[in-house]
Amino acid sequence: MATCNNNQYLDREEVAIIIKEAFGTATKFVKYYSTNLSDKKVGFMGSLQTLVVVVEENDCEQKTYSFFFKSIPYEIENQLSWILESKIFTKETNFFKFIVPELMASINDKSWIARCYFIKDDLMVFEDLKIKKFEISTKILDEPCVRYVPPMFEIAQFMHITTGREFRKQRETEMLKHYHDVLCKTLKDNSDRQAPVPSFSDILDQYEEMKIVGIISAALYNPTILVNEDVMTEKVKSSDGYAEFMFSSDRVKFMLEYMEKDTIFKDRLVECITELIERSNILLENK
Repeated sequence: MATCNNNQYLDREEVAIIIKEAFGTATKFVKYYSTNLSDKKVGFMGSLQTLVVVVEENDCEQKTYSFFFKSIPYEIENQLSWILESKIFTKETNFFKFIVPELMASINDKSWIARCYFIKDDLMVFEDLKIKKFEISTKILDEPCVRYVPPMFEIAQFMHITTGREFRKQRETEMLKHYHDVLCKTLKDNSDRQAPVPSFSDILDQYEEMKIVGIISAALYNPTILVNEDVMTEKVKSSDGYAEFMFSSDRVKFMLEYMEKDTIFKDRLVECITELIERSNILLENK
């Protein structure tokens, strides 16, 4: 059978394991190759690609399937040294290797995470949710945050990064009530015994305490998130350009110039800083 491989991360034997895990033993492996996940620059601290495989099934008809895979970005030297030193990718692979199987065994709803077919030290292969027409919903999971910080830590981040001040003023309580309702239902549906559930007033109190986290996160991340995608792609397309933009005075100069070109961007950043000052004053007064 023919082979086709432009993939530096996976060999034929490893792809055969993935195919067996995904489709069973009745499928014959023909060839495979990889492509970039997007024409845009996507992902941080990882290389994101699509693995394409061609197989023969029982009727001898050739069919093409795709998988999503994330690997250590060996081609980006500025990120690579830190990734290897911090072992951050190892922590992620260990999460999918050891923790996810326990989580999947303990809950009835399996839809919150993509199925992982293959893991090794520098790479993970998942089902391709795009071809399954997966709908993005409000399932949020950051494993370190789940383990070490209050639940409202991430909710405060989510609310302040993705919404403006006026929206939160009108809909914040409604959104938190929806979160509490879903939390109660999920705990009830996936627990053999009655799991302790925080009251809605507890949620509101905790969110109020964590607001400063959301405000600071918005001030940190929105300057990058809200820049036009094409402009940002051009700015950080090289590893040197990325480092200069993220860690040098070039970032401040660029942001000030961009604020004059994009009034919506300017308004959101001014809003972030205004909220940060106001919240800081409240915390100082209550100290």
